[in-house]
Amino acid sequence: MDEDKYTCCGGTIHQGAHLSCCGNSAYNILKSSCCLNELTLGLSQSVSRCCGSQAYNPLNQICCGGRVQIRHSAQTKCCGSEPFEERTHLCCGPLSGKVLLPRNTSCDLCCGTELYNPVEQCCCIDPHVHVIPRNPNNTECCSNPGIIFQLPRRRRQSSDISEDHRVLNQLRSKRVPGLSQFTDLYCGSELYDTNIHICCSDKLFSNEYGLAQCCGAEVYQLSEVGALCCDGQLYRDQPVDAICSGKAAYSPLSYTVCRQHAYLPTGQQCCGNNTFDPEKEICCNEHRHKRVTADTTCCGSHAYSPSSGKHKCCSGHLHDLANKEEVGCCGTLLLTNKTEQRCCHSTAKTLIYDAQPGHSCCGHLYYSHSLWSCCAGRLIPEPTENRTGTQSSEDFTLRALTDYNFSDICDLPVMLGRVKSATVKDDQRFVLLANPLKIQGNKGAVMVLQGNPFVVGPLAHCRTPVLEENRTYLWRKITGKQYKPLSDITDLASPLHSITDFCNSSY
Repeated sequence: MDEDKYTCCGGTIHQGAHLSCCGNSAYNILKSSCCLNELTLGLSQSVSRCCGSQAYNPLNQICCGGRVQIRHSAQTKCCGSEPFEERTHLCCGPLSGKVLLPRNTSCDLCCGTELYNPVEQCCCIDPHVHVIPRNPNNTECCSNPGIIFQLPRRRRQSSDISEDHRVLNQLRSKRVPGLSQFTDLYCGSELYDTNIHICCSDKLFSNEYGLAQCCGAEVYQLSEVGALCCDGQLYRDQPVDAICSGKAAYSPLSYTVCRQHAYLPTGQQCCGNNTFDPEKEICCNEHRHKRVTADTTCCGSHAYSPSSGKHKCCSGHLHDLANKEEVGCCGTLLLTNKTEQRCCHSTAKTLIYDAQPGHSCCGHLYYSHSLWSCCAGRLIPEPTENRTGTQSSEDFTLRALTDYNFSDICDLPVMLGRVKSATVKDDQRFVLLANPLKIQGNKGAVMVLQGNPFVVGPLAHCRTPVLEENRTYLWRKITGKQYKPLSDITDLASPLHSITDFCNSSY
């Protein structure tokens, strides 16, 4: 039996690998939840909590008194087995006798099982808890020195958490059936139950209602109005429209923030740390420049006008033409004379050589046919004339996108395709492409080529440069399913946009 295809739960074999067990059942934690060996389908355990044997989504539901109930708001809490809203009610009394009381004012507090207004009343213990009117002439609200003015909500102490750990570890050691294995998590060196606590930076915090979130070493509630976590920095009392910029919180209705630098007024565009006016300026790699002409565009961090004929942009490097003619690009380098120079390119390097008869490029190397031959980008110490099918011209050399003229890329359809695999048969190469796109650059048209799988070939193996798996290349159709690879554009930030930008610029 292939163990990778089956999961064993409680002595029962289930088909399917990498499943979790819920009693004798197997399940996928991304699709279902397990609570006390009971499965809840359609709710991922990564976002659920347990209410007894029933799983629920704490964003929309709440577990009160062992029953799953609908949340009426993000602030819904439990008073015994009843859900309530703290804005309209208070839950008062001891744990064994909670009562739900409607608020009269926003200042109301609990005094035992009663409400009182601390502005007008006092909560006293003498010996029973009761409410009396406040005496305006008496600074001491109650005559009994043991009197309390407010019964604060009891916070869980570290001793409570330690006791939780002790009980949970006892359950683990006894292997109590029904305790979900998904709660076998550690916070630091202590075992804890995700249905009770949340772990933030190896510290445990109560997660009574399932809405607690970590923000660095601090914790906050999703229901907490005004809470905002920015890259591990917790802010409170923020406006509802506040957003993050790195570790800083700000209101986009009040400021324009560019990388934590605030500017007035709001609604401006950012260029690095500063703002700029896109109608009058252009932003090139976080540097601002004035728009001198209508066709002002970027070349790396510089701005220039392609129509002026004074500069040439080669792969992000701007060159001064200084009245040079017949110039072109060789990667980031400038070809000053296309007839007297050769550009040789590989994924490792791009180099310029003085043109010599009987020489060709093999990757970034420029070789003599009388000494070497080139097969799929690899030099072979044997004269080209002695080998059939080897590369002997630059027609099959991969070049940088900006090395081509506008007409080479934009006037005719080209194809964008990522290599999935390639095989060689009888000196012919066949290349399998993933989801190839046909691009008509001068029309801005893009379409998905039909055919699954889409195979390019046959290509002359030796005369075609090395095409690596999972790299994206630009192709030009020759005939049928024969395509010529033009350029390796894998490392461009967005190959499709790079091609359309190329065709929309005056090169």
